[in-house]
Amino acid sequence: MRPPSDIDLRHLKIFVLLYEHRSVSRVAEALAAGQPSISIALSRLREHYGDPLFVRSGQTMQPTARASMLINPIHEALRLLDHAEEEVPAFSPERAERRFKLAIADGGKPVVLPPLARFLAETAPHISLDVRDITSDTPEALEAGDIDLAFGFMTLRKQGLFHQGLFSERFCCLVRNDHPVVRTRFTLQMLQTVTIVQVAGTGNSFPLLASSLGRARVTPKVAILMPDALGLAEVVAGTQHVALIPERMARALAADRPLVVLPLPIKMETYTVSQHWHRRNHHDAGHRWLRQCIADLFGDHSRKG
Repeated sequence: MRPPSDIDLRHLKIFVLLYEHRSVSRVAEALAAGQPSISIALSRLREHYGDPLFVRSGQTMQPTARASMLINPIHEALRLLDHAEEEVPAFSPERAERRFKLAIADGGKPVVLPPLARFLAETAPHISLDVRDITSDTPEALEAGDIDLAFGFMTLRKQGLFHQGLFSERFCCLVRNDHPVVRTRFTLQMLQTVTIVQVAGTGNSFPLLASSLGRARVTPKVAILMPDALGLAEVVAGTQHVALIPERMARALAADRPLVVLPLPIKMETYTVSQHWHRRNHHDAGHRWLRQCIADLFGDHSRKG
């Protein structure tokens, strides 16, 4: 017997049709195929099972004992395969109970989590999120299945990863609205003299800021180095320190606090924030639904046209 890879689903379907019609020409007609292709498939089946399977008797092809033994198992296998294709469950967010592991950069958490949490509570109450940090190991975590979806700026270095750009982002200055030095604009001289709160952050966007400051030959004085953005808004509102952070993050933090957002006085290119996933999840109905929700909630629709 040859290895199973020598025959495929088409060969098994031809076997069943030969058993039913007892004629190569009738099978060829039923499949709208040429008789030579049916004959080749029969040869493959004979080699694979080590049996003639069908022998000519008058004008018909009669099954051998081996073929008669095979017909029911092959029929059942084909039925199960057809059933499996028909029974792909539709994803219903209202009823689905599922936990998604979502990696988000620090700069994206105050931007993404509040509206996403509200949306899920309203439309998919049984879906939960396991939120992680984006790190240098996130591409490997996506590949291994430890993370379902990553949201942020990330360098892709793994094969099999997909991404969808959502919006352009840039860094800015977050400062309290009654700062004694920084008023309606933030100048290069102010950047060189004020003290800043620096977020070490996770993800790859904060190194972009460091590179831009280096090119501008500016080294701000760091008063507080924070591992993440937790408490950042309160620190800025209660001191004369300023924070250099992504703009959407800054606007989210300033929404209900005495803070203002000002552009940076140095040249810095924008970068694209995307969602990233592995190909194993590309066709999963629930995963597709979540990606579409994120695209609808956070995509830069004006940029998409």
